[in-house]
Amino acid sequence: MRSTIGKSQFAEGRRCPCIAVALLTMLVLLSAARAHAQTMIINPTCGPAGTSVSITGSGWPEPNPVCYYDFLFNGAPFAPNQPDGLFGPPNATGTVPGGTANGTYKIKTELRLTSDNSLLACRQDTFKVVTMTMDPFNGGANVNPGGGNVFGFGAGNIAVTFNPANVCKVTPCTSIVPIQAIQQIGTLTAGGTRILKWKEQGFDPYPVKDGDVTPAGWSIDTNSQTTPYYTDSGFAGNDGNQGAMPNSATLGDFVNNNTAAYPPDISAVTFNFEDNFFCASGENRGEWLGMATWTWTQTKVQAAASTTGTVSMHSNGNQNQPSQPFFDALSLYLKNHPQPPFPTIAPKQLPPGQGGQPCS
Repeated sequence: MRSTIGKSQFAEGRRCPCIAVALLTMLVLLSAARAHAQTMIINPTCGPAGTSVSITGSGWPEPNPVCYYDFLFNGAPFAPNQPDGLFGPPNATGTVPGGTANGTYKIKTELRLTSDNSLLACRQDTFKVVTMTMDPFNGGANVNPGGGNVFGFGAGNIAVTFNPANVCKVTPCTSIVPIQAIQQIGTLTAGGTRILKWKEQGFDPYPVKDGDVTPAGWSIDTNSQTTPYYTDSGFAGNDGNQGAMPNSATLGDFVNNNTAAYPPDISAVTFNFEDNFFCASGENRGEWLGMATWTWTQTKVQAAASTTGTVSMHSNGNQNQPSQPFFDALSLYLKNHPQPPFPTIAPKQLPPGQGGQPCS
């Protein structure tokens, strides 16, 4: 049975005044005028029956009369009603009913007047019920090191693919981009190791990159002066998206040094990489979606023999947040390279047409 809220539940201390017809009409018109600014964001957007779904939003009207939010899954209540007014925009968590068959369903948020249950505003979005959520790295198969001709490179290469299709933690995102950080370590001929800088290895451009290296030796691996995105540097790979027709984001890299890249005191090099996939625009703009790590090694003897180094180890990929060394490198890069504001999670800045749709 459909749930409703009686006047007594939220009216204590906030008596609903008598509402003239003209005032109520004006309120409804105001609500309609502001409807274009309303957003409703659900997270995740897919999952098995029993999945917990958060519902948030912004731009909803704040009328004086006592009112409440109603949350519906396929037309039936699935989250507790929420009082509005002093309580702000929608913010609730619902559970997809157990036993719900696979398919696409509507999640709807309604703003209703408590006194007579009349509808003031409404927004909806789709939720896809699936048997299981997919792994964007396909159990490690999408982290593909060495030996093949990936992205046109030979041995010593790696290709990392982030496939958002049916990945329920990845909400709508119009631009999924890879950001790669690198730590360069040299093995000393006399024993021990030390951090390597770009210039001493003959890598370009020296002044910029050496200034971007943290004390721990991490820096963002890009030649772009406008964004830290790997694909904006002209490197191999492409951006992806999550939506009705998901597209994978990819990153390809190839590492190979010659003896000229070895400082006199170094007998071997180890490069550690951390690749993070980031939502640069869309409903989950500013969120980190998944990561993979890998390591490339080569000795000076191998370089002298024109033997390509190898990807000596790698992870299978996961949806963890970036490491602190990665965040430190990214912060230093953003400090050193003035650019448009880096996308952040709050406040959400949604392009037109995103953040749910008008209710039909």
